[in-house]
Amino acid sequence: VQDSIDDPAHFTLSNISSTLTELELARKTGVPFWYISSAEVYGPSSNPVAKGASFNPSNPYAGSKAACEMLAISYANTYKFPLHIVNTMHLFGEDDVARKFIPATVAKLLAGEPAVVYGFSTRHWLYIEDFCDRLVYELHRGNQLKVGGVHRHHLIGKQMSCAELGLRIAQVLGKPYTSVNSNYHLNPGHTAHYSTVSDMPYSNEDLMRGLTKTVEAIACTTQRHGRNHEGDNTQHLGRA
Repeated sequence: VQDSIDDPAHFTLSNISSTLTELELARKTGVPFWYISSAEVYGPSSNPVAKGASFNPSNPYAGSKAACEMLAISYANTYKFPLHIVNTMHLFGEDDVARKFIPATVAKLLAGEPAVVYGFSTRHWLYIEDFCDRLVYELHRGNQLKVGGVHRHHLIGKQMSCAELGLRIAQVLGKPYTSVNSNYHLNPGHTAHYSTVSDMPYSNEDLMRGLTKTVEAIACTTQRHGRNHEGDNTQHLGRA
């Protein structure tokens, strides 16, 4: 998100041009086109947003995703190939970059410092392997349809505040948990709450299984290579 705010023109052009290249391939071959989008196209909401809701993007990242969705829909309607749009949010896993919320929190807690959270803002969190497993299922089922039109899939994880997720990270690490509040979500282009209806069940147990694997792997890497949290990465915490 922050990259799109810092350099919106480059970010948007990159998203749209790459999607256009892929759509051209679908136009020429007629194969089903699957576009991985974001639930952020719907904008901030405290109540779960259903499929078919109007777009209300709150930053250039979400706006570029919404634009790509509309471009894909226009191609599918014109050239009659099947289109599947997948909306998701906050995928996480063992290879997350250090500036994201989970790795940054692991680094802080291992160093005996407070985690940095932004109030009680909420996001949906989904482990990358669970997302891929469900996507394979949807791909198999969707491609069997062999019909045109636009099909939308909401693959959304467990809704949880950053504060609560930080506490769970501390529990996995066996470390005491303290936190300091950042009001970064109040900055332009950022928002406190997202909520979207999901097509897939995702329980607390599912989340903790993925979170445990992720935190243990990141902690191992951090300790082995001496990776630290140099600098204040608050501006990047919780990025999608």
